[in-house]
Amino acid sequence: MTAKEKVIQRLDFMASHYEQMGGSEQAGTLRAAIRFISDSDDKNDSVEFNALEHKCNELKASLRLLSKDLVALADESTGVAGWHLNGDIAKWDEFEGMMKIARVAL
Repeated sequence: MTAKEKVIQRLDFMASHYEQMGGSEQAGTLRAAIRFISDSDDKNDSVEFNALEHKCNELKASLRLLSKDLVALADESTGVAGWHLNGDIAKWDEFEGMMKIARVAL
């Protein structure tokens, strides 16, 4: 797999995570980057490609840190107070999809 294909794969993975978590604006930006990279000429776009690859790595590192913090929070608490706006604590199992994404990202 070429470096370009790896970046596209990583961006697609991150865009899918954002889409699942309701981050449509972030996912749209990543999808635009994928289209840009897919349509680009490797010889002429190496600078832009390197910049996008760098940004992808930064976003990936941020996703890992956020995921690590979310998993730690879930492990150290029983749920989210105020989520239901009725005084009940939302247990972490109500966030099963989000927690699965967080654990996979680690």
